[in-house]
Amino acid sequence: MRAARYIPRPLKTRVRQWQAATRLAWIERFHAFSDEELLAALRSLGVVPGDVLMVHASFACFAGFKGNVRDAIRVLQLAITEQGALLMPTLPFSGTALEYVASVPVTDLKRVPSHMGLLSDMFRRMRDVTRSIHPTHPVAGWGRRAAALLDEHAAAGTPCGVHSPFHKLLEADGKILLAGVTVAALTFYHCIEELLEPHLPVRPFTERTYELKTLDTQGVLHLTRTRLYDSTVSARRFGDPMVEPLKRRGCWQETRVGRLPLVVLRAREVLQTVENMAREGVFCYRP
Repeated sequence: MRAARYIPRPLKTRVRQWQAATRLAWIERFHAFSDEELLAALRSLGVVPGDVLMVHASFACFAGFKGNVRDAIRVLQLAITEQGALLMPTLPFSGTALEYVASVPVTDLKRVPSHMGLLSDMFRRMRDVTRSIHPTHPVAGWGRRAAALLDEHAAAGTPCGVHSPFHKLLEADGKILLAGVTVAALTFYHCIEELLEPHLPVRPFTERTYELKTLDTQGVLHLTRTRLYDSTVSARRFGDPMVEPLKRRGCWQETRVGRLPLVVLRAREVLQTVENMAREGVFCYRP
């Protein structure tokens, strides 16, 4: 390890690049998968036409997929068809909501990118995809059921609570897909925080209600009055405690296609599991 200190930095960089290229070539040779195989994997997890499906995905984990980002989105669309709704969170920041609203007075939905990964940013720009009107937690949606799921987001009292697409996902008995990401990406947990707020050991939201502005894709300005997430509590939040209870209840459906791990959860089953955990004094916050 000490000898590594004497290796020139340009050489270290070339070695890392060679290692990454070798690993990718190995995956593409022995773990390649097609559109049809990805669709079959989703079907095996219970994703069917007409579903409401919220997707959290890291396209970097799609190594071996015989297609590009648009091809991956097309498979997701095929999985639920136009009769359903494909949803992806498109948060416009990578830090905290409080930091974001302090520096950005108006969220311009037409211009601001998604910081939830390449797949979500490509999706929100596609034809026939709509983005919900919200300053901090907009959701992109496609399909016949999408409009009803997105249309009241500006009225939500917290970013993911009642009137938001996350709460409507629950009402629609929707499903959540984790593709190459862990349960830490489960934005729906914020909806649960609003629903269970009186029973939580911490206060997840700010006491202050913020008045925030959003410019929709037609140039119309909207005002949202919302509490935001307390950044000190956000730093303590982690989803790992819910994984084993979900598995014990048979709610954790998972498979792998190529090297890509896929998990599908029902929103209502996640809520029921976290409710049971709360009754037992188990919560998704670090001490």
